[in-house]
Amino acid sequence: MLGTLETLADNAVSSLIPSMVAPDQLPRANARLHASTIVLNQLVAPPLGAALFVIAAAIPFGVNAASFALAALLIATLRVAPPTDRARAGARFAARCDMTSQSGCGACSAIGCCGCSPSACAS
Repeated sequence: MLGTLETLADNAVSSLIPSMVAPDQLPRANARLHASTIVLNQLVAPPLGAALFVIAAAIPFGVNAASFALAALLIATLRVAPPTDRARAGARFAARCDMTSQSGCGACSAIGCCGCSPSACAS
């Protein structure tokens, strides 16, 4: 599609030049038109197109990096509650306390990890 439209535009510009300049300046106008077309199409456009492609190809990576930076900033601003006694005891000990507290709080109450006082669960 672009190639077809470029062909039509190039022909239209070439046919409009005689109506826009004096007949004695027609060779100079045609030379400038074709020189600018060649310079732009063959010298300027390829590096410019490559630069735009690099920028466009880098945009998703830049957005991804920015989202990671934003996530790190948000995580850094989180307020964390101080750990409870149960969390300090460790997951393995807490799991053992959970299992014993469901079976009547026997040995667990002596340590106090289930939240009850040893005298209340001593039975």
